[in-house]
Amino acid sequence: MIRYVMWIFIFLFVSGCTTYNAVAPVSDINTRNVGKVQYHLVQPGETLYAVAWRYEKDYRQLALLNKLQPSYAIKPGELIQLTGTVKKTRKKISQSKISSESTGKIRYWLWPTKRHFVNRGFSRSNKGIDIVGNYNTPVFAVAKGKVVYAGSGIRGYGNLLIIKHNAVYLTAYAYNSRLLVKQNQWVRAGQKIALMGTNNNLGRTALHFEIRRAGKAVNPLRYLK
Repeated sequence: MIRYVMWIFIFLFVSGCTTYNAVAPVSDINTRNVGKVQYHLVQPGETLYAVAWRYEKDYRQLALLNKLQPSYAIKPGELIQLTGTVKKTRKKISQSKISSESTGKIRYWLWPTKRHFVNRGFSRSNKGIDIVGNYNTPVFAVAKGKVVYAGSGIRGYGNLLIIKHNAVYLTAYAYNSRLLVKQNQWVRAGQKIALMGTNNNLGRTALHFEIRRAGKAVNPLRYLK
């Protein structure tokens, strides 16, 4: 009888947790409820940049909220606070210290592919552009920077690379068949970083490319040379 009551309690507890969306891992989030999530449960292989990207947040703000020092190391199982105000504490990271990590200004942006046929443009839902090509077409870094995420843990992006160019700008290269650079690797403008794969949203070979400015998606066509 006691065991039966315990199982009922566990079932009710788990059911209640699944309906409460304040805490969720990346694989269980879609764009419709991103704004409602208050905490993120870190998954294996994730970086703070990847978490910020998924929720369209500025990684610097997340670092302040969670009192993370550069290099913003996070571990699987940790909870990352996504919303709220920065409390004034002795351990708080100064904003000037975070903004000083800029790697320099970007004089111009190269195209991530040699072929510039854009199949789908920027929109509130797309958040980037989709450039079609042949399978295994080379993908290039649009500017110099550091690879801050390389993997397939962010739902809706396939094999993904995120490159940090300075304290403000990040770029992403999604749906690759193969990644040619590793996380924490520095790359130069025009360097081959991946091979184009199948874009699940289009059902054909295409690169999904995004630019984020202070965490927010911007139209890449306004930046590309």
